[in-house]
Amino acid sequence: MGLGGPTLIAIDQIDSIVAASNLAAEASFGGDETESAARAIIHLFGNGLIDLKGITARSMTVVSCLGETWTILRERVLSTVHQRFSEPVFLRPASADNGQISDLIASRLRPGYAQLGDAPPYATWPFTPQAIAKLGDALPRKALMLCENFRQKCLALGKVSECLDFEDGLPSTPAPEVKTGSSLDAKFLTLKASAAVESVSADAGDDNACGELISEALEICKVGKSSCRTTSMSRLRIIVMNVVQLSIVD
Repeated sequence: MGLGGPTLIAIDQIDSIVAASNLAAEASFGGDETESAARAIIHLFGNGLIDLKGITARSMTVVSCLGETWTILRERVLSTVHQRFSEPVFLRPASADNGQISDLIASRLRPGYAQLGDAPPYATWPFTPQAIAKLGDALPRKALMLCENFRQKCLALGKVSECLDFEDGLPSTPAPEVKTGSSLDAKFLTLKASAAVESVSADAGDDNACGELISEALEICKVGKSSCRTTSMSRLRIIVMNVVQLSIVD
């Protein structure tokens, strides 16, 4: 790339893996495999930066990360070559008092209004000066995220209104519609109505069938917090039916 002209190499999204690896290394016992693997990941990143610095020409490498991430890399890997890297530049909050946040929001809205050929009532519409002033000193990303939250709220309501306060947040997410009338629902309701729960709740130990079903149900509830929630909840309903059937048999 350097043959074609000056090149900027940007590196981002390394905070999570560096922080997790550093935490694993500090929490592990000295010399075990977990510590070695965790430190290897940190050294992989650090050595990669050193190699990148050495093999590129007419290039500048910029790392975007938290201050804590850079401290870990510098202390664990880059300590002997830190002079080859510039001192970190920390992103300062934007100020609502001197118009920085207003200018940021207006610059994002201006192309859209220009494309529509319609001039808004003011440059930051629908984000009022009153709402922007309440932000005080905020990081640019935080300000833009709040604007995005309000945009999503307007989409959910089907109309655009002026934002008087960013603290309004996102509209509440409606509960998913539950389809009824299936044979599984009918069977579940029948078994639920005839279940003698008191006969199994007292002695539901881990060594019997009911205890195993309850244990598996709890594991599925835990897994259900991930992206597989729909499948997990379907499995959970089947397990609950099995528990009910056991209570009827007992």
